[in-house]
Amino acid sequence: MELDLNLMRVFCTVYEQGSVTGAAAELHLTQPTVSHALKNLRRQCNDQLFVREGRGLSPTPFARSIFPQVKAGIAQVTAAVSSGGLFDPETARERFTLALTDLGELAFLPSVMVALREQAPGVELTVLPLDVERVPEDLLRNRVDAAICAPYIGGPGIVRTVVGTDEYVVIAARGHPRVRERLTLEQFAEEPRIRLAPSMGHDLAEVAAERAGAPGSTALRLSHFTGLVSVVERTDCLAVLPRFLAETLQEAAGIRVFPHPVEMPVLQLAAYTRETAHQRPAQQWFARLVVDTLRESVSPDPSAPLRPGPWHRRRL
Repeated sequence: MELDLNLMRVFCTVYEQGSVTGAAAELHLTQPTVSHALKNLRRQCNDQLFVREGRGLSPTPFARSIFPQVKAGIAQVTAAVSSGGLFDPETARERFTLALTDLGELAFLPSVMVALREQAPGVELTVLPLDVERVPEDLLRNRVDAAICAPYIGGPGIVRTVVGTDEYVVIAARGHPRVRERLTLEQFAEEPRIRLAPSMGHDLAEVAAERAGAPGSTALRLSHFTGLVSVVERTDCLAVLPRFLAETLQEAAGIRVFPHPVEMPVLQLAAYTRETAHQRPAQQWFARLVVDTLRESVSPDPSAPLRPGPWHRRRL
């Protein structure tokens, strides 16, 4: 079966956008044109390819199985015909998208932006809220070019590059009425806690605490980090964070950082990108920049503990 390159582009764009309307806007085509192309694709592939789900389109199992190969084929053709596959950051006018948590913006975004402004002053960066459950799909559907986080994310076509290790710690107000010089397991089990939504990827800490017999009581649930430190600072609530972020925040807030009284899994800060075969030369360059910047900023040794750098010392 031979497919027209334009039909392949329509297929990938509908897959990534999840709708005919979105694909038409992305490709600068009319909706009837995209619908007609889909009709031809369905006939040639002998498969529906996409089925309606809510307000959008969801790929069929067959569409999911061929998408990586089709996407890679388009990337190879594009690279072959565009300036010999080269990318010049000094003159580029590209747009890149990076997925980060709000604290990830505080800890890592400044270093990435410094590198971008120095190496590619003409590019534009968009930062989207990170949802660990959606990162694989967002990467493969071209919604984001890279993501930075500690929770493990896996999936076909996803590249994980570890840049440092970390551990979970507990934060409490400096003037906490009961937690002073040290935090015991009994105190941790009894004190009220702030918990993070599973979409933030830190539920492993909660699972480990429950297994150790210290589930604790919930005083507040948050789907982001913003506001967490202020609440800890002014109440008797405890919260669990990666040490790197906790020590970054400690410099600007009235909190104390304690070793976690429960044995916790080791965290690995990583950059997530697509496989090279699924990327344009510009995206390959951006993926390398994110990884290299994190390695230089966080630690030269990926196995070394993360520690805050001077670029983090700022008021929240």
